[in-house]
Amino acid sequence: MVGDCAWARSVWDFTHALSADTATYVYEFADRDAPPVVPFPPGFPPGAHHSAEVAYQFDLGEPAPLNDAQRRLAATMNRYWANFARSGDPNGPDLPGWPTFSAAEPHVQSLHPDQITGTDFAAEHRLEFWSALAERG
Repeated sequence: MVGDCAWARSVWDFTHALSADTATYVYEFADRDAPPVVPFPPGFPPGAHHSAEVAYQFDLGEPAPLNDAQRRLAATMNRYWANFARSGDPNGPDLPGWPTFSAAEPHVQSLHPDQITGTDFAAEHRLEFWSALAERG
């Protein structure tokens, strides 16, 4: 609930504003089994929490290393980031296509070890509900 209300909604609003002026590529890290980069209480599954993707860019040693599927995702993500740093566009040969985000076509790339694809970010995070609630308050 907090993630949808506080994080997803603000990212959505910011992305809409940014994409009006420049090519914008948006992603959601979706590996709910990523090794946590900070300790979580026992019995509290962190899911695909903020900063979980850091273990995919850097060898943090602890916690547990990435499994094979996670290492493949890490390699793909690192190629996306390198392409973006080089050219302003994450796309490249042998990478899943990553369309730009726009108000008319709000593409959010879901980065998951088993599948990299677009996701319906607004529906997944119930942004219509949170926006309506904010307008009433």
